Amino acid sequence: MKNSLIIIVMAMMILAAGVAAETEFDFSGQIRIRDEADGKSFTSSDAMLNFVDMRTRINLDAKVNDNVRAYLQIQDSRRMGQFDENGRRLSGELNDGHNLDLHQAYVEIDRIGFERLSFKAGRFEFVMGNERVFGAVGWSNVGRVWDGGQLCYKIDKNRAILFGLKAAERDNEYYNADFDIFGLNLVCDYLHLDAFAFYEYDADTSNYYEGINRLDRMNVGFYYQRQFEQLDFTMNFAYQFGSMAPGIWEVTAPDNNTEELDIAAMMFTFEAGISFEGSLLRRVAAGIDYSSGDDNDGDNKYKAYTNSYYTGHGVRGFMDYFVDVSGTHYEDAGLMDMMFRLEIIPRNDWTIKLDGHYFKTAADYRNPFTSEATTDVGTEIDLTVTTAIIQNVGLAFGASIFSPSDPFSGIRNSDQGYWLYGQATADF
Repeated sequence: MKNSLIIIVMAMMILAAGVAAETEFDFSGQIRIRDEADGKSFTSSDAMLNFVDMRTRINLDAKVNDNVRAYLQIQDSRRMGQFDENGRRLSGELNDGHNLDLHQAYVEIDRIGFERLSFKAGRFEFVMGNERVFGAVGWSNVGRVWDGGQLCYKIDKNRAILFGLKAAERDNEYYNADFDIFGLNLVCDYLHLDAFAFYEYDADTSNYYEGINRLDRMNVGFYYQRQFEQLDFTMNFAYQFGSMAPGIWEVTAPDNNTEELDIAAMMFTFEAGISFEGSLLRRVAAGIDYSSGDDNDGDNKYKAYTNSYYTGHGVRGFMDYFVDVSGTHYEDAGLMDMMFRLEIIPRNDWTIKLDGHYFKTAADYRNPFTSEATTDVGTEIDLTVTTAIIQNVGLAFGASIFSPSDPFSGIRNSDQGYWLYGQATADF
């Protein structure tokens, strides 16, 4: 109820401002329904899960004047037939899940003192490049948003974006315990290049000796994409350095942490493709996605790259085994994904994509059965079919299969994992 009241009050304030300033309003929305059949457990005796997720978004884009824009996006995200926090059914009963939330709400001012300088603040989706470092995670039934602000200096299609994001406000009255992110993103259209540098500082010292912060990390890198007639190239690179406390990914950190870990980790991706105009086979591509790992727990170095804020779905397969690896026996081993992609267009309103992935860890991890070192993971095949045969409605269907190694699955004589989905997205 509290969230609903906040949304109503903000909407009324925007509407009141619109009446006074003759604001131009643009209403839009989207309803997305996705049915998934999940058999990812690697154990054939387990039942295949089946569930339906629905996401509803209502957007209000208000042009206050030639210089000021306000944007409001309300979202309801639910799993059909779910229960509320008190165990009460929300379908077929007289219950309300109070699930309405504020997904985005921000003010954008185009000219701040200078013609090319703009300002944006509030709650918003923040992305860089192809979302390999910062992404909005559109596949998610919720999506990732940030509280913060940014300054943008723009010359033609070139931009310099200075941003600050509040990851955690802990309201500690004795010392700073917040988690803040500050950075700069340079977008050079002429060079087809995005360069970035951002600093993450989590000042919370709970359960650590004085002077040890949870995270003090710098990230630098770039995103490059280019097309030469039929050929296209995409590249990402990121390097992480700084320090972090041991046990940072644990819910409760150990009390005997007396030494910080020095971070030295990197990520690199490369994909090259060739397109065939007017052909049934429209594109063929191959590439690699590499994140460094750490196979030495005995030193004070941490060499595993952390994919904290990226859009993971589809990057390393559609089954999402590697979006969050925390708590697994291979969590610090990194990953190397060698992939190929085929795109077929049988007719203008249909697209068929076939992706193949061969996975290995970047560093050794411990085989849970023999305690020997291994890098074995498995292979994945993804088939996706999309169509726009219905106006303003996107239809998508997918089927995936994953063949794991036993050390990766943690199951002797492990079975293959399966996943199916069908999705309809209506925009209005």
